[in-house]
Amino acid sequence: MPISSDTQNEIHVILREGGNFPPHYASFTMKWLTYNRTYNEIETGRDREKAIALAERFEHRWSEVENLARALVSLECIGGKRVPTSDLLQPISEVKSATHYLRLQLGLETNIDPANCRFGGCERPEKKNLCNQVAIVPWNKSNIAALMRLVYQVRCSLVHGEKRLGRMNYQTNHDHDLVRFSDEIMTHFLTWINDELI
Repeated sequence: MPISSDTQNEIHVILREGGNFPPHYASFTMKWLTYNRTYNEIETGRDREKAIALAERFEHRWSEVENLARALVSLECIGGKRVPTSDLLQPISEVKSATHYLRLQLGLETNIDPANCRFGGCERPEKKNLCNQVAIVPWNKSNIAALMRLVYQVRCSLVHGEKRLGRMNYQTNHDHDLVRFSDEIMTHFLTWINDELI
């Protein structure tokens, strides 16, 4: 079958190590499954809308996740769209918009030119070039909604096979950070649900 060497490596790692991957991957997946079940019972609409709507109920607890949000948006914009010219994922507009919104809110950026990103956390020129091609739109929801939009994208990339486990490199380390921060954020959301909605 014509599959990439990266995907072949992923298969070998899983078969060789029996799925022995960083614990935060399994933890995040289980927490997301629980969050998914919860928003399906409480909210209406499409999955992404339900995930964000449930999160918005906890805007008053933003300060509890503000440092995790800062850590997450200090990284490169989260990719979500495969483009034929690159092995990297290009951010989608809504995710890039939520990222820029949070960077402004948290004082990490003061002047945003979406067509010429100068954010220090974006180190790879090829990724920056992909990101610069994506337009941003004004984010008109809350801080916590922007954060959940980013965590939702991490979940989408994980579920749809775009997080790497095999070869350790910049991208793999970046993926580990995204999943680790998202896992910690989901702990807060599930705790809040348990405290306030049950």
